[in-house]
Amino acid sequence: MLQRRGLASFAAGLGIPTPGQLAVATVPGTRQAGYEPCDLRRFGAVGDGRTHPLGERYRSLAEARRIYPRAETLRQEIDACALQAAIDAAEEAGGGDVRTGSGVFILDRTVYFPEARQGQGQGPVGGVSLSGAGQGATLFRALTDFPGFMLDCRNRFNTRWGSQGAWRDFSLLGPGKDAGWGRFPSELGGLGWAARRSVSRVSVQDCGVGISITGDQGMIDRFYSLSCGYGIYFDKPNPILFGDHLFEKVILDGSRRAAIGVHPDASVPKSLWHSPVMAGSPFGIYKEMGGETDFALRSVGMVHAQFENIGLAAISGGSAGAIQGFKRPDIQNLRLTMPQIGPWDDDRLIPDWKRAAMFDLHQSHQGFMIDGINEPNLWEPGDVAAIRLDVAGAIYVSGDIDALLLNCRRAGRPFFSMKYQSDDIIVDQPGRWGGIVYHLNGNTTAEIGDVLVHQDGNVCRSSGAPDEAVAGVCMAISQEDYGIAIVANTGQVLVNIDARTANNVILRAAAGGKASIAGHGCRIGWAYPADDNQARLRLSGLA
Repeated sequence: MLQRRGLASFAAGLGIPTPGQLAVATVPGTRQAGYEPCDLRRFGAVGDGRTHPLGERYRSLAEARRIYPRAETLRQEIDACALQAAIDAAEEAGGGDVRTGSGVFILDRTVYFPEARQGQGQGPVGGVSLSGAGQGATLFRALTDFPGFMLDCRNRFNTRWGSQGAWRDFSLLGPGKDAGWGRFPSELGGLGWAARRSVSRVSVQDCGVGISITGDQGMIDRFYSLSCGYGIYFDKPNPILFGDHLFEKVILDGSRRAAIGVHPDASVPKSLWHSPVMAGSPFGIYKEMGGETDFALRSVGMVHAQFENIGLAAISGGSAGAIQGFKRPDIQNLRLTMPQIGPWDDDRLIPDWKRAAMFDLHQSHQGFMIDGINEPNLWEPGDVAAIRLDVAGAIYVSGDIDALLLNCRRAGRPFFSMKYQSDDIIVDQPGRWGGIVYHLNGNTTAEIGDVLVHQDGNVCRSSGAPDEAVAGVCMAISQEDYGIAIVANTGQVLVNIDARTANNVILRAAAGGKASIAGHGCRIGWAYPADDNQARLRLSGLA
Protein backbone atom coordinates (compact mmCIF):
# COMPACT_ATOMS: atom_id res chain seq x y z
CA MET A 1 0.00 0.00 0.00
CA LEU A 2 1.28 3.47 -0.86
CA GLN A 3 2.11 5.79 1.99
CA ARG A 4 -0.34 8.58 2.67
CA ARG A 5 0.64 11.92 1.19
CA GLY A 6 -0.98 15.06 -0.13
CA LEU A 7 -3.44 14.49 -2.93
CA ALA A 8 -1.94 17.11 -5.26
CA SER A 9 1.60 15.76 -4.95
CA PHE A 10 0.33 12.19 -5.22
CA ALA A 11 -1.55 12.97 -8.44
CA ALA A 12 1.38 14.91 -9.82
CA GLY A 13 3.73 12.05 -9.06
CA LEU A 14 1.57 9.70 -11.09
CA GLY A 15 1.12 12.23 -13.86
CA ILE A 16 -2.65 12.35 -13.28
CA PRO A 17 -4.11 15.69 -14.39
CA THR A 18 -6.57 17.24 -11.99
CA PRO A 19 -9.57 19.02 -13.57
CA GLY A 20 -7.69 22.32 -13.54
CA GLN A 21 -4.68 20.78 -15.26
CA LEU A 22 -6.45 19.13 -18.21
CA ALA A 23 -4.55 19.66 -21.41
CA VAL A 24 -6.70 21.81 -23.69
CA ALA A 25 -5.63 23.35 -26.98
CA THR A 26 -7.61 25.88 -28.96
CA VAL A 27 -7.48 25.67 -32.74
CA PRO A 28 -6.67 29.14 -34.14
CA GLY A 29 -9.62 30.85 -35.75
CA THR A 30 -12.23 28.72 -33.99
CA ARG A 31 -14.01 28.69 -30.70
CA GLN A 32 -13.93 24.93 -30.42
CA ALA A 33 -11.48 23.49 -27.91
CA GLY A 34 -9.71 20.28 -28.75
CA TYR A 35 -8.38 17.64 -26.36
CA GLU A 36 -4.67 16.84 -26.47
CA PRO A 37 -4.26 13.05 -26.73
CA CYS A 38 -2.39 11.41 -23.90
CA ASP A 39 -1.65 7.98 -22.50
CA LEU A 40 -4.37 6.61 -20.27
CA ARG A 41 -1.81 6.17 -17.50
CA ARG A 42 -1.77 9.95 -17.04
CA PHE A 43 -5.16 9.39 -15.43
CA GLY A 44 -3.81 6.75 -13.09
CA ALA A 45 -4.51 3.56 -15.05
CA VAL A 46 -2.29 0.59 -14.22
CA GLY A 47 -2.85 -1.76 -17.15
CA ASP A 48 -0.94 -4.75 -15.79
CA GLY A 49 -3.85 -7.21 -16.09
CA ARG A 50 -4.37 -7.49 -12.32
CA THR A 51 -7.14 -6.11 -10.16
CA HIS A 52 -6.44 -2.77 -8.46
CA PRO A 53 -9.36 -1.31 -6.47
CA LEU A 54 -9.45 2.37 -5.59
CA GLY A 55 -8.84 1.38 -1.97
CA GLU A 56 -5.22 0.67 -2.85
CA ARG A 57 -4.63 4.41 -3.33
CA TYR A 58 -7.34 6.23 -1.42
CA ARG A 59 -8.48 6.01 2.18
CA SER A 60 -11.90 7.49 1.53
CA LEU A 61 -14.40 7.74 -1.30
CA ALA A 62 -14.33 11.52 -1.01
CA GLU A 63 -10.60 11.50 -1.63
CA ALA A 64 -10.99 9.22 -4.65
CA ARG A 65 -13.73 11.42 -6.09
CA ARG A 66 -11.40 14.41 -6.26
CA ILE A 67 -9.63 12.54 -9.08
CA TYR A 68 -12.49 10.29 -10.24
CA PRO A 69 -15.78 12.16 -9.71
CA ARG A 70 -17.89 9.21 -10.88
CA ALA A 71 -16.42 6.78 -8.33
CA GLU A 72 -19.08 5.03 -6.24
CA THR A 73 -17.10 2.70 -3.96
CA LEU A 74 -13.46 2.07 -3.10
CA ARG A 75 -13.91 -1.44 -4.51
CA GLN A 76 -14.11 -0.12 -8.07
CA GLU A 77 -11.21 -0.82 -10.40
CA ILE A 78 -8.71 1.99 -10.95
CA ASP A 79 -8.39 1.16 -14.67
CA ALA A 80 -12.14 1.60 -15.25
CA CYS A 81 -12.24 4.84 -13.26
CA ALA A 82 -9.21 6.19 -15.11
CA LEU A 83 -10.71 5.41 -18.51
CA GLN A 84 -13.98 7.11 -17.59
CA ALA A 85 -12.10 10.14 -16.26
CA ALA A 86 -10.09 10.44 -19.47
CA ILE A 87 -13.26 10.27 -21.58
CA ASP A 88 -14.98 12.87 -19.39
CA ALA A 89 -11.95 15.14 -19.66
CA ALA A 90 -11.99 14.88 -23.44
CA GLU A 91 -15.72 15.65 -23.49
CA GLU A 92 -15.22 18.67 -21.22
CA ALA A 93 -12.51 19.93 -23.56
CA GLY A 94 -14.81 19.69 -26.59
CA GLY A 95 -13.99 16.21 -27.81
CA GLY A 96 -10.86 14.38 -28.89
CA ASP A 97 -8.90 11.17 -28.71
CA VAL A 98 -8.12 9.11 -25.60
CA ARG A 99 -5.06 6.93 -26.23
CA THR A 100 -4.39 3.97 -24.02
CA GLY A 101 -0.93 2.73 -24.87
CA SER A 102 -0.29 -0.99 -24.48
CA GLY A 103 -1.45 -3.01 -21.50
CA VAL A 104 -4.26 -5.10 -20.04
CA PHE A 105 -6.86 -2.88 -18.36
CA ILE A 106 -9.49 -4.27 -16.00
CA LEU A 107 -13.08 -3.04 -16.33
CA ASP A 108 -15.61 -3.84 -13.61
CA ARG A 109 -18.34 -1.50 -14.80
CA THR A 110 -19.59 0.06 -18.00
CA VAL A 111 -17.50 2.94 -19.31
CA TYR A 112 -19.61 5.53 -21.15
CA PHE A 113 -18.86 7.73 -24.13
CA PRO A 114 -20.74 11.01 -24.47
CA GLU A 115 -23.44 11.96 -26.92
CA ALA A 116 -22.32 14.53 -29.47
CA ARG A 117 -24.02 17.91 -29.54
CA GLN A 118 -24.76 20.58 -32.09
CA GLY A 119 -21.83 22.87 -32.81
CA GLN A 120 -21.65 26.49 -33.97
CA GLY A 121 -22.96 25.45 -37.37
CA GLN A 122 -25.28 22.61 -38.25
CA GLY A 123 -22.89 19.72 -37.62
CA PRO A 124 -22.27 17.79 -34.41
CA VAL A 125 -19.24 18.24 -32.16
CA GLY A 126 -17.93 16.68 -28.97
CA GLY A 127 -17.25 13.14 -30.10
CA VAL A 128 -14.65 11.24 -28.07
CA SER A 129 -12.49 8.53 -29.64
CA LEU A 130 -10.58 5.69 -28.00
CA SER A 131 -7.36 4.48 -29.63
CA GLY A 132 -5.31 1.54 -28.45
CA ALA A 133 -1.86 0.39 -29.49
CA GLY A 134 -3.21 -2.53 -31.52
CA GLN A 135 -5.51 -5.52 -31.06
CA GLY A 136 -2.66 -7.56 -29.65
CA ALA A 137 -1.22 -4.76 -27.52
CA THR A 138 -4.24 -3.18 -25.80
CA LEU A 139 -6.80 -5.35 -24.00
CA PHE A 140 -9.76 -4.33 -21.87
CA ARG A 141 -10.85 -7.26 -19.73
CA ALA A 142 -13.90 -7.92 -17.57
CA LEU A 143 -13.26 -10.51 -14.87
CA THR A 144 -16.88 -10.66 -13.69
CA ASP A 145 -20.25 -10.57 -15.43
CA PHE A 146 -22.53 -7.55 -15.12
CA PRO A 147 -25.44 -6.10 -17.15
CA GLY A 148 -24.75 -3.73 -20.01
CA PHE A 149 -21.62 -3.30 -22.11
CA MET A 150 -17.93 -2.89 -21.45
CA LEU A 151 -17.94 0.29 -23.57
CA ASP A 152 -21.25 2.06 -24.19
CA CYS A 153 -22.62 5.28 -25.70
CA ARG A 154 -24.99 7.46 -23.73
CA ASN A 155 -28.54 8.01 -25.02
CA ARG A 156 -27.83 5.81 -28.02
CA PHE A 157 -31.44 4.82 -28.67
CA ASN A 158 -32.67 8.42 -28.87
CA THR A 159 -29.68 10.52 -29.87
CA ARG A 160 -30.12 13.10 -32.60
CA TRP A 161 -26.45 13.81 -33.20
CA GLY A 162 -25.00 10.38 -32.58
CA SER A 163 -21.84 9.57 -30.70
CA GLN A 164 -19.28 10.55 -33.36
CA GLY A 165 -15.66 9.62 -32.74
CA ALA A 166 -14.08 6.19 -33.21
CA TRP A 167 -13.06 2.99 -31.47
CA ARG A 168 -9.88 1.53 -32.90
CA ASP A 169 -6.90 -0.75 -32.30
CA PHE A 170 -7.83 -2.65 -29.14
CA SER A 171 -9.47 -5.85 -27.92
CA LEU A 172 -12.19 -6.65 -25.40
CA LEU A 173 -12.29 -9.89 -23.42
CA GLY A 174 -15.50 -10.69 -21.58
CA PRO A 175 -16.13 -13.12 -18.72
CA GLY A 176 -18.15 -15.55 -20.84
CA LYS A 177 -18.13 -19.30 -20.47
CA ASP A 178 -19.38 -21.85 -22.97
CA ALA A 179 -23.02 -22.54 -22.15
CA GLY A 180 -23.78 -24.58 -25.27
CA TRP A 181 -24.98 -23.66 -28.75
CA GLY A 182 -27.93 -21.29 -28.76
CA ARG A 183 -27.08 -19.87 -25.32
CA PHE A 184 -25.28 -16.66 -24.48
CA PRO A 185 -21.91 -16.95 -22.74
CA SER A 186 -22.48 -13.88 -20.58
CA GLU A 187 -24.90 -11.06 -19.85
CA LEU A 188 -22.19 -8.51 -20.54
CA GLY A 189 -21.84 -7.14 -24.06
CA GLY A 190 -18.74 -5.72 -25.68
CA LEU A 191 -19.57 -2.49 -27.52
CA GLY A 192 -22.80 -0.49 -27.24
CA TRP A 193 -22.58 1.41 -30.52
CA ALA A 194 -24.44 4.64 -31.26
CA ALA A 195 -24.96 6.50 -34.52
CA ARG A 196 -22.06 7.91 -36.53
CA ARG A 197 -19.22 6.24 -34.66
CA SER A 198 -16.59 4.30 -36.59
CA VAL A 199 -14.99 1.05 -35.47
CA SER A 200 -11.68 -0.16 -36.87
CA ARG A 201 -9.39 -3.05 -35.95
CA VAL A 202 -11.30 -4.03 -32.80
CA SER A 203 -11.87 -7.57 -31.54
CA VAL A 204 -14.35 -8.83 -28.94
CA GLN A 205 -14.34 -12.26 -27.32
CA ASP A 206 -16.54 -14.15 -24.82
CA CYS A 207 -19.28 -11.51 -24.53
CA GLY A 208 -23.03 -11.83 -24.86
CA VAL A 209 -22.94 -9.51 -27.88
CA GLY A 210 -19.81 -8.40 -29.68
CA ILE A 211 -21.26 -5.08 -30.82
CA SER A 212 -24.83 -3.80 -30.50
CA ILE A 213 -25.81 -1.36 -33.25
CA THR A 214 -28.53 1.27 -33.36
CA GLY A 215 -28.55 4.47 -35.37
CA ASP A 216 -27.13 5.45 -38.74
CA GLN A 217 -23.94 6.08 -40.71
CA GLY A 218 -21.77 3.39 -39.23
CA MET A 219 -18.41 2.49 -40.73
CA ILE A 220 -17.05 -0.71 -39.24
CA ASP A 221 -13.96 -2.39 -40.66
CA ARG A 222 -11.80 -5.32 -39.59
CA PHE A 223 -14.03 -6.03 -36.62
CA TYR A 224 -13.49 -9.50 -35.17
CA SER A 225 -15.88 -11.33 -32.85
CA LEU A 226 -15.05 -14.70 -31.31
CA SER A 227 -17.30 -16.91 -29.17
CA CYS A 228 -19.93 -14.27 -28.42
CA GLY A 229 -23.68 -14.95 -28.34
CA TYR A 230 -24.12 -12.68 -31.35
CA GLY A 231 -21.10 -11.21 -33.11
CA ILE A 232 -23.15 -8.22 -34.26
CA TYR A 233 -26.60 -7.40 -32.88
CA PHE A 234 -28.95 -4.95 -34.58
CA ASP A 235 -30.67 -3.65 -31.50
CA LYS A 236 -33.91 -1.75 -30.94
CA PRO A 237 -33.87 0.98 -33.61
CA ASN A 238 -33.27 4.65 -32.97
CA PRO A 239 -36.48 6.38 -34.19
CA ILE A 240 -34.53 9.33 -35.63
CA LEU A 241 -31.32 7.85 -37.07
CA PHE A 242 -31.18 4.47 -38.77
CA GLY A 243 -29.49 2.63 -41.64
CA ASP A 244 -26.80 3.58 -44.15
CA HIS A 245 -23.90 1.47 -42.83
CA LEU A 246 -20.66 0.24 -44.39
CA PHE A 247 -18.99 -2.95 -43.14
CA GLU A 248 -15.54 -3.95 -44.39
CA LYS A 249 -14.11 -7.41 -43.67
CA VAL A 250 -15.87 -8.20 -40.41
CA ILE A 251 -15.14 -11.70 -39.11
CA LEU A 252 -17.78 -13.23 -36.83
CA ASP A 253 -16.53 -16.62 -35.70
CA GLY A 254 -17.86 -19.20 -33.28
CA SER A 255 -20.96 -17.20 -32.29
CA ARG A 256 -23.01 -19.26 -29.86
CA ARG A 257 -26.32 -18.47 -31.56
CA ALA A 258 -25.67 -16.42 -34.71
CA ALA A 259 -23.01 -14.30 -36.32
CA ILE A 260 -25.63 -11.55 -36.69
CA GLY A 261 -28.69 -11.22 -34.46
CA VAL A 262 -31.67 -8.96 -35.07
CA HIS A 263 -33.94 -7.45 -32.38
CA PRO A 264 -37.71 -8.19 -32.66
CA ASP A 265 -38.38 -4.53 -33.51
CA ALA A 266 -35.44 -4.15 -35.91
CA SER A 267 -34.04 -5.42 -39.19
CA VAL A 268 -30.57 -5.30 -40.67
CA PRO A 269 -31.04 -1.86 -42.30
CA LYS A 270 -29.75 -0.39 -45.54
CA SER A 271 -26.08 -1.34 -45.60
CA LEU A 272 -23.21 -2.55 -47.76
CA TRP A 273 -20.95 -5.38 -46.61
CA HIS A 274 -17.59 -6.25 -48.19
CA SER A 275 -16.23 -9.76 -47.49
CA PRO A 276 -18.04 -10.51 -44.22
CA VAL A 277 -17.27 -13.91 -42.69
CA MET A 278 -20.06 -15.60 -40.73
CA ALA A 279 -18.60 -18.90 -39.64
CA GLY A 280 -18.82 -21.64 -37.05
CA SER A 281 -22.23 -20.84 -35.57
CA PRO A 282 -25.76 -22.30 -35.64
CA PHE A 283 -27.00 -19.37 -37.74
CA GLY A 284 -25.43 -16.83 -40.01
CA ILE A 285 -28.23 -14.28 -39.45
CA TYR A 286 -30.98 -14.87 -36.87
CA LYS A 287 -34.09 -12.70 -36.64
CA GLU A 288 -35.85 -12.64 -33.26
CA MET A 289 -39.53 -12.76 -34.19
CA GLY A 290 -42.58 -11.41 -32.38
CA GLY A 291 -41.89 -7.67 -32.51
CA GLU A 292 -42.91 -4.72 -34.65
CA THR A 293 -41.43 -6.08 -37.88
CA ASP A 294 -40.98 -9.50 -39.45
CA PHE A 295 -38.14 -8.35 -41.70
CA ALA A 296 -34.69 -9.78 -41.04
CA LEU A 297 -32.93 -7.64 -43.68
CA ARG A 298 -34.00 -4.68 -45.82
CA SER A 299 -32.01 -3.08 -48.66
CA VAL A 300 -28.80 -4.95 -47.88
CA GLY A 301 -25.95 -5.82 -50.23
CA MET A 302 -23.20 -8.30 -49.34
CA VAL A 303 -20.18 -8.88 -51.59
CA HIS A 304 -18.10 -12.06 -51.13
CA ALA A 305 -20.03 -13.01 -47.99
CA GLN A 306 -19.04 -16.33 -46.43
CA PHE A 307 -21.65 -18.44 -44.65
CA GLU A 308 -19.47 -21.39 -43.71
CA ASN A 309 -19.62 -24.16 -41.11
CA ILE A 310 -23.23 -23.28 -40.35
CA GLY A 311 -25.33 -25.57 -38.17
CA LEU A 312 -28.92 -24.68 -39.00
CA ALA A 313 -29.38 -21.85 -41.54
CA ALA A 314 -27.57 -18.97 -43.19
CA ILE A 315 -30.66 -16.79 -42.65
CA SER A 316 -33.68 -17.71 -40.53
CA GLY A 317 -35.35 -16.83 -37.26
CA GLY A 318 -37.44 -17.89 -34.31
CA SER A 319 -38.22 -16.58 -30.87
CA ALA A 320 -35.80 -14.45 -28.88
CA GLY A 321 -35.27 -17.55 -26.76
CA ALA A 322 -34.22 -19.56 -29.84
CA ILE A 323 -37.40 -21.64 -30.16
CA GLN A 324 -38.01 -23.03 -33.65
CA GLY A 325 -41.43 -22.93 -35.27
CA PHE A 326 -42.44 -19.62 -33.71
CA LYS A 327 -42.29 -17.77 -37.06
CA ARG A 328 -39.91 -17.39 -39.98
CA PRO A 329 -38.74 -13.95 -41.13
CA ASP A 330 -39.17 -11.95 -44.33
CA ILE A 331 -36.46 -10.25 -46.38
CA GLN A 332 -36.64 -7.23 -48.67
CA ASN A 333 -34.23 -6.27 -51.46
CA LEU A 334 -31.33 -8.51 -50.40
CA ARG A 335 -28.41 -9.04 -52.79
CA LEU A 336 -25.62 -11.56 -52.18
CA THR A 337 -22.86 -11.18 -54.78
CA MET A 338 -20.38 -14.06 -55.21
CA PRO A 339 -21.15 -15.62 -51.82
CA GLN A 340 -19.75 -18.82 -50.35
CA ILE A 341 -22.63 -20.81 -48.91
CA GLY A 342 -21.82 -23.90 -46.85
CA PRO A 343 -20.75 -26.38 -45.79
CA TRP A 344 -23.00 -27.55 -43.00
CA ASP A 345 -21.44 -28.29 -39.61
CA ASP A 346 -23.12 -30.98 -37.52
CA ASP A 347 -21.21 -29.85 -34.41
CA ARG A 348 -23.06 -26.52 -34.34
CA LEU A 349 -26.65 -27.59 -33.92
CA ILE A 350 -29.06 -26.30 -31.26
CA PRO A 351 -30.87 -29.12 -29.43
CA ASP A 352 -34.42 -29.78 -30.71
CA TRP A 353 -33.92 -27.62 -33.80
CA LYS A 354 -34.31 -29.11 -37.29
CA ARG A 355 -32.08 -28.07 -40.17
CA ALA A 356 -34.71 -27.18 -42.78
CA ALA A 357 -32.86 -25.10 -45.38
CA MET A 358 -29.85 -22.85 -45.79
CA PHE A 359 -32.23 -19.93 -46.40
CA ASP A 360 -35.30 -20.68 -44.30
CA LEU A 361 -37.70 -17.76 -44.74
CA HIS A 362 -41.36 -16.86 -44.96
CA GLN A 363 -41.40 -14.33 -47.82
CA SER A 364 -39.10 -12.30 -50.04
CA HIS A 365 -40.13 -8.79 -51.10
CA GLN A 366 -38.79 -6.66 -53.96
CA GLY A 367 -35.90 -8.91 -54.83
CA PHE A 368 -33.67 -11.62 -53.38
CA MET A 369 -30.57 -12.05 -55.55
CA ILE A 370 -27.83 -14.66 -55.14
CA ASP A 371 -25.43 -13.77 -57.93
CA GLY A 372 -22.37 -15.85 -58.84
CA ILE A 373 -22.16 -18.50 -56.12
CA ASN A 374 -18.61 -19.40 -55.12
CA GLU A 375 -17.73 -23.07 -54.56
CA PRO A 376 -21.26 -24.36 -55.25
CA ASN A 377 -20.25 -27.89 -54.26
CA LEU A 378 -20.29 -26.70 -50.62
CA TRP A 379 -23.97 -25.72 -50.63
CA GLU A 380 -26.12 -28.72 -49.79
CA PRO A 381 -29.82 -28.73 -48.97
CA GLY A 382 -31.23 -29.08 -45.49
CA ASP A 383 -33.89 -31.58 -44.47
CA VAL A 384 -36.51 -29.70 -46.53
CA ALA A 385 -34.69 -27.89 -49.36
CA ALA A 386 -31.79 -25.62 -50.20
CA ILE A 387 -34.12 -22.58 -50.10
CA ARG A 388 -37.48 -22.65 -48.30
CA LEU A 389 -39.95 -19.82 -48.84
CA ASP A 390 -43.70 -19.77 -48.34
CA VAL A 391 -44.08 -16.84 -50.72
CA ALA A 392 -41.38 -16.05 -53.29
CA GLY A 393 -41.11 -12.61 -54.81
CA ALA A 394 -38.56 -11.61 -57.46
CA ILE A 395 -35.76 -14.11 -56.79
CA TYR A 396 -32.66 -14.47 -58.97
CA VAL A 397 -30.05 -17.20 -58.47
CA SER A 398 -26.97 -17.49 -60.70
CA GLY A 399 -23.78 -19.52 -60.71
CA ASP A 400 -23.00 -23.18 -61.19
CA ILE A 401 -26.64 -24.21 -60.87
CA ASP A 402 -25.93 -27.67 -62.29
CA ALA A 403 -23.62 -28.39 -59.34
CA LEU A 404 -26.25 -27.20 -56.86
CA LEU A 405 -28.95 -29.31 -58.48
CA LEU A 406 -26.62 -32.32 -58.38
CA ASN A 407 -26.12 -31.80 -54.64
CA CYS A 408 -29.89 -31.72 -54.19
CA ARG A 409 -30.44 -34.90 -56.24
CA ARG A 410 -27.79 -36.73 -54.22
CA ALA A 411 -29.47 -35.65 -50.98
CA GLY A 412 -32.94 -36.44 -52.29
CA ARG A 413 -34.11 -32.89 -51.55
CA PRO A 414 -35.35 -30.09 -53.81
CA PHE A 415 -33.56 -26.83 -54.42
CA PHE A 416 -36.68 -24.73 -53.81
CA SER A 417 -39.58 -25.40 -51.46
CA MET A 418 -42.52 -23.00 -51.77
CA LYS A 419 -46.23 -22.87 -51.13
CA TYR A 420 -47.29 -19.94 -53.28
CA GLN A 421 -46.11 -17.82 -56.22
CA SER A 422 -43.15 -19.42 -57.92
CA ASP A 423 -43.01 -17.76 -61.35
CA ASP A 424 -41.08 -14.73 -60.07
CA ILE A 425 -37.92 -16.86 -59.74
CA ILE A 426 -35.15 -16.75 -62.35
CA VAL A 427 -32.32 -19.29 -62.39
CA ASP A 428 -29.20 -18.69 -64.49
CA GLN A 429 -26.27 -20.96 -65.32
CA PRO A 430 -24.04 -18.38 -67.08
CA GLY A 431 -22.89 -19.50 -70.51
CA ARG A 432 -25.08 -22.61 -70.52
CA TRP A 433 -28.76 -22.13 -69.72
CA GLY A 434 -31.28 -19.97 -67.94
CA GLY A 435 -34.80 -20.57 -66.75
CA ILE A 436 -37.76 -19.93 -64.50
CA VAL A 437 -39.35 -21.80 -61.59
CA TYR A 438 -42.96 -22.92 -62.08
CA HIS A 439 -45.57 -24.83 -60.14
CA LEU A 440 -46.74 -28.07 -61.68
CA ASN A 441 -50.37 -28.05 -62.70
CA GLY A 442 -52.66 -30.13 -60.48
CA ASN A 443 -51.35 -33.58 -59.66
CA THR A 444 -49.23 -33.85 -62.79
CA THR A 445 -45.80 -35.42 -62.70
CA ALA A 446 -42.68 -34.79 -64.73
CA GLU A 447 -39.10 -35.96 -65.04
CA ILE A 448 -35.84 -34.14 -65.56
CA GLY A 449 -35.41 -33.58 -69.30
CA ASP A 450 -39.15 -33.48 -70.08
CA VAL A 451 -40.65 -30.78 -72.29
CA LEU A 452 -43.10 -28.72 -70.22
CA VAL A 453 -45.89 -26.51 -71.53
CA HIS A 454 -48.03 -23.79 -69.99
CA GLN A 455 -51.40 -24.85 -68.59
CA ASP A 456 -53.75 -22.87 -66.33
CA GLY A 457 -50.95 -20.60 -65.17
CA ASN A 458 -48.69 -23.52 -64.27
CA VAL A 459 -46.84 -26.16 -66.32
CA CYS A 460 -47.30 -29.80 -67.28
CA ARG A 461 -45.82 -32.30 -69.73
CA SER A 462 -46.30 -31.58 -73.40
CA SER A 463 -48.90 -33.57 -75.34
CA GLY A 464 -47.69 -32.76 -78.85
CA ALA A 465 -50.67 -30.57 -79.70
CA PRO A 466 -49.74 -27.81 -82.19
CA ASP A 467 -51.34 -25.03 -80.12
CA GLU A 468 -49.38 -25.69 -76.91
CA ALA A 469 -47.16 -22.92 -75.54
CA VAL A 470 -43.85 -24.48 -74.56
CA ALA A 471 -42.38 -23.29 -71.24
CA GLY A 472 -39.07 -25.15 -71.62
CA VAL A 473 -37.23 -28.23 -70.42
CA CYS A 474 -37.42 -29.54 -66.85
CA MET A 475 -34.06 -29.25 -65.05
CA ALA A 476 -35.20 -30.15 -61.51
CA ILE A 477 -38.44 -31.13 -59.85
CA SER A 478 -39.93 -31.25 -56.39
CA GLN A 479 -43.06 -33.28 -55.67
CA GLU A 480 -44.47 -31.66 -52.53
CA ASP A 481 -47.95 -30.43 -51.70
CA TYR A 482 -47.23 -27.99 -54.50
CA GLY A 483 -44.99 -29.55 -57.14
CA ILE A 484 -42.22 -27.23 -58.34
CA ALA A 485 -40.13 -27.44 -61.49
CA ILE A 486 -37.05 -25.49 -62.57
CA VAL A 487 -37.60 -25.00 -66.29
CA ALA A 488 -34.85 -23.97 -68.73
CA ASN A 489 -36.08 -21.67 -71.50
CA THR A 490 -32.76 -20.46 -72.95
CA GLY A 491 -29.37 -21.99 -73.70
CA GLN A 492 -28.37 -25.61 -74.24
CA VAL A 493 -29.72 -28.52 -72.18
CA LEU A 494 -30.40 -32.25 -72.33
CA VAL A 495 -33.95 -33.17 -73.40
CA ASN A 496 -35.77 -36.50 -73.39
CA ILE A 497 -36.61 -37.71 -76.92
CA ASP A 498 -38.94 -40.35 -78.35
CA ALA A 499 -36.18 -41.99 -80.38
CA ARG A 500 -32.75 -43.35 -79.60
CA THR A 501 -30.86 -40.46 -81.18
CA ALA A 502 -31.41 -37.07 -82.77
CA ASN A 503 -28.57 -35.37 -84.61
CA ASN A 504 -28.57 -31.96 -86.30
CA VAL A 505 -32.35 -31.71 -86.59
CA ILE A 506 -35.18 -29.51 -85.40
CA LEU A 507 -37.04 -30.95 -82.42
CA ARG A 508 -40.71 -30.46 -81.57
CA ALA A 509 -42.72 -30.93 -78.40
CA ALA A 510 -44.34 -34.35 -78.42
CA ALA A 511 -46.57 -36.53 -76.26
CA GLY A 512 -45.54 -37.51 -72.75
CA GLY A 513 -43.13 -34.61 -72.36
CA LYS A 514 -40.81 -35.98 -75.01
CA ALA A 515 -39.14 -34.12 -77.86
CA SER A 516 -39.49 -35.52 -81.37
CA ILE A 517 -38.19 -35.00 -84.89
CA ALA A 518 -41.70 -35.72 -86.16
CA GLY A 519 -45.23 -34.59 -85.40
CA HIS A 520 -46.98 -31.24 -85.30
CA GLY A 521 -45.92 -29.95 -81.89
CA CYS A 522 -44.30 -26.57 -81.34
CA ARG A 523 -40.69 -26.23 -82.43
CA ILE A 524 -38.39 -26.02 -79.42
CA GLY A 525 -34.87 -25.87 -80.89
CA TRP A 526 -31.98 -27.58 -82.63
CA ALA A 527 -30.69 -30.98 -81.48
CA TYR A 528 -27.18 -32.38 -81.21
CA PRO A 529 -26.31 -35.98 -80.33
CA ALA A 530 -26.16 -37.11 -76.71
CA ASP A 531 -26.79 -40.36 -74.84
CA ASP A 532 -29.50 -42.84 -75.74
CA ASN A 533 -33.02 -41.38 -75.51
CA GLN A 534 -31.67 -37.88 -74.93
CA ALA A 535 -30.45 -35.09 -77.18
CA ARG A 536 -28.51 -31.94 -76.49
CA LEU A 537 -30.99 -29.23 -77.34
CA ARG A 538 -30.24 -25.61 -78.16
CA LEU A 539 -33.46 -23.93 -77.06
CA SER A 540 -34.85 -21.35 -79.44
CA GLY A 541 -37.67 -18.83 -79.22
CA LEU A 542 -39.02 -19.74 -75.77
CA ALA A 543 -37.74 -16.99 -73.47
